[in-house]
Amino acid sequence: MTEQDSFVRAILDDPNENTHRVVYADWLEEQNTAASRARAEFIRLQVSSAAETLIDPPIGREESLLKKWGTRWLPKTARLDAGMLGSETSFNTVRFSYDSVHAVYEFGRGFIATVSLGNRDGFDGRMLGHLMRECLANNPVERFLFHRWEHRPLIAVEVAPAHGDWRVDMRLGQNAEELFSTLITGTRKQLLKGLPNWMSEEFERIDVEPDPAEIPF
Repeated sequence: MTEQDSFVRAILDDPNENTHRVVYADWLEEQNTAASRARAEFIRLQVSSAAETLIDPPIGREESLLKKWGTRWLPKTARLDAGMLGSETSFNTVRFSYDSVHAVYEFGRGFIATVSLGNRDGFDGRMLGHLMRECLANNPVERFLFHRWEHRPLIAVEVAPAHGDWRVDMRLGQNAEELFSTLITGTRKQLLKGLPNWMSEEFERIDVEPDPAEIPF
């Protein structure tokens, strides 16, 4: 494990603690490259904004950093897609679209916090599980939202530490009000390993194909 990996691992293992994020930002700044300084500044800005320690948060600066560097902070698959297709930034999000797919990556406290994917052609649970694993490998993502299309939630998957374990809740419905399934693992490593199979099994139990009569185009 590299020194950088150890800092990121501390954040992943204890995502609610801001101190780990600030320490990582300090280390990044010490590396003294344009990319590392930008990431350090972005983390500090978002942590301070979330903690409400800034009277007038420089939202414009946050968005400017995300516009210049945001695609580089995405997981590999999303980074490649955004690079080929072009992306847009808005406040704390990076988004891109192609064919029937719409993707939004929302940052919180310096890291990806929410991933939202829309696909009017339906989903493959195992493929989504691999995507989730890739996102969670270096980001403390709290929530994944899967839509039939851009503005119609279908499934919400929430990830959080729980009493020494890791818990993943799958919720259904437009407001994600219905708890459908729960996965509990002892370690984050077990969580990442088990996600593709779990998502595949759970999606077999859900009718995830869109109703053509409901699609507004």
